[in-house]
Amino acid sequence: MARPRTFDLEQVLDAALEAFWKRGYSATSMADLCSATGLGKGSLYQAFGDKESLYLAALERYLNGAAAMSEELLAVGDTPLEGLRHWLEQMAHGICADNKGCFAVNALVEQGPSDGRACELLANYKQGALERLAEVVRAAQAAGQLDAARDPIESARFLMTLANGLAVQGRHALAARDGQAVVRMGLESLGAN
Repeated sequence: MARPRTFDLEQVLDAALEAFWKRGYSATSMADLCSATGLGKGSLYQAFGDKESLYLAALERYLNGAAAMSEELLAVGDTPLEGLRHWLEQMAHGICADNKGCFAVNALVEQGPSDGRACELLANYKQGALERLAEVVRAAQAAGQLDAARDPIESARFLMTLANGLAVQGRHALAARDGQAVVRMGLESLGAN
């Protein structure tokens, strides 16, 4: 009979996520994960199977949290444009604050584990984010806050690319004021007043 689990899976995933976030998938060893989580290899293997499965679980946890956070940020303010501005400003501020960048963007750059499950998780997240941003762009266009002649999907792709670029630049100590200037210019390019 197996011993009952005596640790919180969410806390373990959070600790593993931090380890993967700091070093990336390839450079994070099982010894690093044991040190980060406080668990032995046997406990990690029993709970998650292997390093790749632990990485995928941590990535999925991060993506679910990022989607929920983006939803909250986009809902701030009295207008759709205020929500977009707030979302981008928080992306720039949060990303620039710790020089870790965005875990999802880091995973995309590293291309994740070779089995393709990481790519599938990231593609699903990206599609959901694109659809949600396009909704907000449409609402801002209907309110006269963004250029209505621009395609909402293309505008949403532009905004995602802008946010991803801030994430990559944030890993190299992008100054917060520079990130704010990029946000302002990005919204102006979509016809924001």
